[in-house]
Amino acid sequence: MKVKVKAWNDESGQMIALLAVCIVVLLGFVALAADVGVMFHEKRMAQSAADAAAIAGAEQIQFGDVIPAAQTDAARNGFTDGVDGATVAVYNPPNDGPNVGKSAYVEVIVSKLQPTYFMRLFGVNSMTLSARAVAALEPSNICQLGNEGIKYAGSADIQSPGCTAQSNGDFQIAGSATVNMAGEYSVGPYTTDGNPVIAVPPSSDALPVPDPLAYLQPPSYSGCQSAANSNPLSPGCYNNLTITGPVSLNPGLYIINGNLNLTGQGSLTGTGVTFYITPKGSISVTGQATMNLSAPTSGTYDGILFYQDPSNTTSANFTGGDGTILQGILYFPNALVNWVGGSTLSQTPSDPLAMSIIAGQIEFSGNSTIENYSELNPTSPLLSPRIVE
Repeated sequence: MKVKVKAWNDESGQMIALLAVCIVVLLGFVALAADVGVMFHEKRMAQSAADAAAIAGAEQIQFGDVIPAAQTDAARNGFTDGVDGATVAVYNPPNDGPNVGKSAYVEVIVSKLQPTYFMRLFGVNSMTLSARAVAALEPSNICQLGNEGIKYAGSADIQSPGCTAQSNGDFQIAGSATVNMAGEYSVGPYTTDGNPVIAVPPSSDALPVPDPLAYLQPPSYSGCQSAANSNPLSPGCYNNLTITGPVSLNPGLYIINGNLNLTGQGSLTGTGVTFYITPKGSISVTGQATMNLSAPTSGTYDGILFYQDPSNTTSANFTGGDGTILQGILYFPNALVNWVGGSTLSQTPSDPLAMSIIAGQIEFSGNSTIENYSELNPTSPLLSPRIVE
């Protein structure tokens, strides 16, 4: 009987060993792909948190709450400083990059020790991911902000192609109004009635815009005069001012603790002036009265032309004649600004003019060509945060 001897060069079974090696390698790639996918997802989340935190921090530069605001917003986006291996470092001014040392910039670095899953099979138990963002306060393109609502009606002709209007309430455009703006946005609903002409249709469901001037503090005052007794008029506190003729103003702060009435052929002219309307004050412009006023460009009330106390809800009515020129910010945070007159605010190379309105409500039914004040004054307090890095 013959015995069959197996040859030494028999290759059967080698495929099993090769397949086993390939499976291990493939599993390694699958593990790497899975963990890298998780890391990319967490990286995107961290970047979103850093962006949001930098924006929130920049919004608070004027209020002094940069770090808590930034870290709070990062926590809302899933990254809480000191929790689950996350750190949220906030720097104002930035510690790194082209904007290092600039106080109007906020740098946020979000990092987290992220555990791996499959990569642990290869001895990699965790990886550190990091995201960075820098935001800055820059001139805002919002030249009208209605905290409760905005309405354009009648024959209103709004010519502000370089800026936008934002309503934190509703937005109404009615009648034969003409609206030529870069955009109109509302948090609540908007309605259009009649036959208005709108260059850019309004958008609803916008995010609310915080009051950029909420940090302002009212001035202290005492010894208010009962009436004006000079021309030009000097800064100070006045219980009542009734202007029926031409009056010039010296630069400074005018506190109105009663009624400021411009009527008939009255006119006010002044450069570097601010009117503070106390809780007892009001302003009314009627008849053919006109104003040619500009706000200061430095100091406590830089850019502020009219500032009505937040506790004062009395409407401000501007119904004067043609020719009114206002260069500055009209700040009536909890009151209606009613612009009815035919005043024309325009911009020419030799005399750049601009007006921005921040009010509880804004209503226009007259003709107005308005430029964005924050583009005119480089130190304007009308700023909005933007990601710059």
